[in-house]
Amino acid sequence: MGECTDAELVIPVAMDGYRVTKIDNNAFVSQDLTSVTMFDNVTSIGDSAFKGCSNLESIMIPDSVASIGFQAFSGCGSLESITIPDSVTNINTCVFFGCSSLTNITIPDSVTAIGNGAFEGCSSLMSITIPDSVTSIGDGAFDGCSSLTSVTIGDGVTSIANNAFKNCSSLTSITIPDSVTSIGEWAFNGCSGLIQTENGVEYVDKWVIDCDTSVTSVVLRENIVGIAFHAFWNCSSLESITIPESVTIIGYGAFACCSSLKSITIPNNVTSIGSTAFAGCSSLESITIPDSVTNIGEGAFRDCNGLIQTENDVEYVDKWVIDCDTSVTSVVLRENIVGIGGGAFSDCSSLTSITIPDSVTSISEWAFSECSSLTSITVPNSITNIGSSAFSGCSSLASITIPDSVTSIGIYAFQRCSSLTNITIPGSVTSISEGEFFLCSNLTSITFEGTVEKWNAIEKDASWNYSTGTYTIYCTDGEIAKDGTVTYY
Repeated sequence: MGECTDAELVIPVAMDGYRVTKIDNNAFVSQDLTSVTMFDNVTSIGDSAFKGCSNLESIMIPDSVASIGFQAFSGCGSLESITIPDSVTNINTCVFFGCSSLTNITIPDSVTAIGNGAFEGCSSLMSITIPDSVTSIGDGAFDGCSSLTSVTIGDGVTSIANNAFKNCSSLTSITIPDSVTSIGEWAFNGCSGLIQTENGVEYVDKWVIDCDTSVTSVVLRENIVGIAFHAFWNCSSLESITIPESVTIIGYGAFACCSSLKSITIPNNVTSIGSTAFAGCSSLESITIPDSVTNIGEGAFRDCNGLIQTENDVEYVDKWVIDCDTSVTSVVLRENIVGIGGGAFSDCSSLTSITIPDSVTSISEWAFSECSSLTSITVPNSITNIGSSAFSGCSSLASITIPDSVTSIGIYAFQRCSSLTNITIPGSVTSISEGEFFLCSNLTSITFEGTVEKWNAIEKDASWNYSTGTYTIYCTDGEIAKDGTVTYY
């Protein structure tokens, strides 16, 4: 494709009467080149074009080049500097991956995105200026740039992806502009030079401050809209955090194992608290959950021993707010709760009663499983779905009425409810699932709010009534014995 003399490659304007406008994919993979010169007729450099040219020390990319492919210079370990022309708009994935001798690079204002792993492993790169034109910094973009001491991020950047500056161990300062609303997990993991020990740290991701150390207080910036999963996980010294009103979501595990966190106020715009969000916050003594919150994930407050409640009117959907494994006997849920999550009150062995508001539309799988002391429960008319094993093992539950609103009941929903003697099933039910009353040995009465014909039309799994008592099904126009005998009124 070009003229090569003593490992110096010159790509000509024309070759055999044809203009050279493109360097193909894999064109010079692993060749013994030290320098490359190309002229203004070249418009694109293909994927892996110079990949593995470990002796390549210099290359001149003309202004005519508009695109540089995936891994184009990956593994060019001797390349010390490179100028990206103004015509390039995207720094592709892994384009300079492993260019361990690269000390200087200029990113032009034309570039709008820095791809995943673009400069990963560029261990000699000392400084980088990201222009205002760039809006996103990809996953692992500068991972392992261990000599990087200075980074300027332009005001156009809105997202910094996972691992973006991971293991930049020499980085001592970084200014994140107000435009940034998302910082991914582990974005600054291993940036030991960024450790802060003062209050007022303003970033959403723990790795900006490395909370595993002596940081005790954090203030988040006003424009942050969400706290990412595991954002402050295991920040064992963190005692307080101020969350701005702009935040709407707290991700799963966001503050898990923050064992020194004593109190937290959740702002009024938060609608969702993820699973295990505060699990293991053993010092947490108080938390205010606003009415805006409609979803609290499973285990959100697991092992928050300081939050144990023993009185009625506990107002949260997740069992771990109250730690039902202890002496809690009665729970009242808040009016705006819309669903009871999977396993929310599972194994609450002391719980005898619970009040579910009309706002709740679904009871998820295992929601009340193994609540062995629960004697009764009122399912409101708003419920449309009862999940699999929702009341499995509620051995003290004697009766339950399912409202007309329910259209779906999951498998094994009432299995091993050994005290259950009667249940009311609405005419709206069209199917009865596998093992729904499995081992309900004392079940004697099933009230079906529909006709015998409609009951017989319901789709039933073969094992729906396995190991039940000698029950009678009471329909609106007759009775059906367990053996199938019908007596009409």
